[in-house]
Amino acid sequence: MSSTTTTTPMLKVSSADWDKTSASYAQHSSKSPTSIPIQRLIELLDTLTPLSTASAILDVGCGPGAATAQIVDTHSANIDTATQFLAGDFSIGMVRLVSQLRKTKLAELSVGHERDLWTRVTPLVLDATDMRPVLDDSISHIIANLVFFMTENPAKAVAESYRVLSQNGVMACSSWAKMAWMECLAIAAERIFPPLGKSVPAMPQFPVQWASVEGIEQQLANAKFRDIHTEYTQAPIVVPNLEAWSHFFMNSGNPAVSWITDELDGAGVQEAEKQFIQVVKEQCEVNDNGAYVLSGTAVLAVGRNEINAVVQDFDHDIVENVVVGSDLDTTDESDHDIFAGFENHVDENFDHNVAVVFDHDLVDESEYNIVDELGNNLVDDFDYGVFAQFIDSVVAQFDDDVAEPV
Repeated sequence: MSSTTTTTPMLKVSSADWDKTSASYAQHSSKSPTSIPIQRLIELLDTLTPLSTASAILDVGCGPGAATAQIVDTHSANIDTATQFLAGDFSIGMVRLVSQLRKTKLAELSVGHERDLWTRVTPLVLDATDMRPVLDDSISHIIANLVFFMTENPAKAVAESYRVLSQNGVMACSSWAKMAWMECLAIAAERIFPPLGKSVPAMPQFPVQWASVEGIEQQLANAKFRDIHTEYTQAPIVVPNLEAWSHFFMNSGNPAVSWITDELDGAGVQEAEKQFIQVVKEQCEVNDNGAYVLSGTAVLAVGRNEINAVVQDFDHDIVENVVVGSDLDTTDESDHDIFAGFENHVDENFDHNVAVVFDHDLVDESEYNIVDELGNNLVDDFDYGVFAQFIDSVVAQFDDDVAEPV
């Protein structure tokens, strides 16, 4: 790094950063190394407490919804259709992608168990470090893939996940130990900026305590998780077309690369792209198929809520102080809703109040966004409906077909 750099900044990622890159991120997420740890995290969750017992599954920092989709795709046969899925991210751009994914799945799946589960998916704007809309002791399973270590306060994010877990609830999370693409970027930066008469910007770093199995185990233990298991898994980027992929990466707006590109004009970014390609060729191996392999190592952890966690025994709906939009039942003796206390107003673009339709929903009083691909009047043929008015704009391009009879 440049000798002029005296301190190394920590990586701080804002919701605007992910909003900016959400479209390109979704297009390439299936090929991204970020998708690789997901299947193993799901396996770890299922081993510690089977997903067949899940009452509510929360995908923290869901991005475009890869973890939620993977759970439904691989475990739909074993998950009860009463199970609630919450897919939350603080980036509204990412949440819109989950909403679109939900809409697509509902259109593709005419009938069946898997479709029933997708009707239970709620995309929502949710900050991992402040999930107060979600009630204490209300979630049975949490997956947080490559999230906590990029927040402003990772310890608070872990504590929040612990708070919302029910008795014996389980949480699986991951972080990075090694990323060859970041190492290549650092070398490229050393070559790019001096000829331009500019100081080399310091590459933002992840918290070191999240970069090893020992460190991540301690983070979970600090939050009172027990039965903690940690491991490494390989998560490389395999690049058949280095030039095309490098162009995408350097122009994606991804926070992993914006510390370089934000300091350059268009010509500078083009030069950075050339230098990055050259560094990859120098530093990375080529597999038998002629693709460049940019190595990556992820750290995985899973843990359980303490056994003496406070448990609420819900025998009935808890729908208190809700602004009801029509004459619909707000209680049901067989189900349990956990919506409470909304007294705000619905976005002016809506013709009607928005009905949130789940057997058990997990949202408490808060300024709160729910993003979905629903539409029009959702007050039809429900056994019950909970109408909530929100301070924040309710972001939605809603379709009729999502609001179905319960």
